Amino acid sequence: MLLESARADILSPQGGGGLVKLLSINEAANQLGVSDQTLRAWERKGLIKPIRLPSGYRRYTQEEINRLKRSMGLPVDEGAQP
Repeated sequence: MLLESARADILSPQGGGGLVKLLSINEAANQLGVSDQTLRAWERKGLIKPIRLPSGYRRYTQEEINRLKRSMGLPVDEGAQP
């Protein structure tokens, strides 16, 4: 199933009808320079909110990762935004 894959496209939850690339927890952690466990801890604290697939896997939008990067003072690659 497409949604189960490590990289899935879904209809944008913000509307607009476009497709949004979703990142796995590993891809998101790599972009932020942290571990998967750190992302899970941040989720528990409410600092980041992943999209949950029916299987329970977490997926992150580039927009959410960029938001977190800005709050951490990390450089954001504006070309990476959807």
